[in-house]
Amino acid sequence: MLDNGNFSWDGAAVDFVTTFGLPGDTPITGDWDGSGFTKIGVFRNGEWFLDTDGNGVYDPGIDLVGSFGAPTDVIVFGDWNGSGTTKVGVYRNGAWVLDMNGNANWDPGVDLVGSFGGGPTDRPVVGDWDGSGKTRIGIYRDGVWIIDLTNTALYNPGSVKIGSFGFSTDVPLVGKWAKP
Repeated sequence: MLDNGNFSWDGAAVDFVTTFGLPGDTPITGDWDGSGFTKIGVFRNGEWFLDTDGNGVYDPGIDLVGSFGAPTDVIVFGDWNGSGTTKVGVYRNGAWVLDMNGNANWDPGVDLVGSFGGGPTDRPVVGDWDGSGKTRIGIYRDGVWIIDLTNTALYNPGSVKIGSFGFSTDVPLVGKWAKP
């Protein structure tokens, strides 16, 4: 169910209601085609199903389907190269694999692979840390943020930002916040 923007349920005639995916799928959203509009998608057992035409219905041959990652991976998504399209990625025990060309499939030599984090309490985070339009990776470890500033997905002490904000029990959230 997608709200029309008023933060209230107005019924199916006003708010958008659809079925996309199966029970147990992980729902995701992104601008899969660079149109400037957020669309829906799901991750299922290492496969991505992305509603690229934005109609809220899975259209074989039109919507993007790809195999990228394993069922147990933590999924991430962002605009890794600043192209204006949301792309998929996965995090597995400190290993990052990011789909750089946006086809939701593994392409050796094209997609970015790196090692960043991997501690037992590390949680992957992604965001546009510097306002460049590129989504970059990071980890949240027991109240400490460790952010990759170079977009290499490799830990290099000279290219990370480290800061304390939160507690080990907190859930990290990323966004472009403004003071009220």
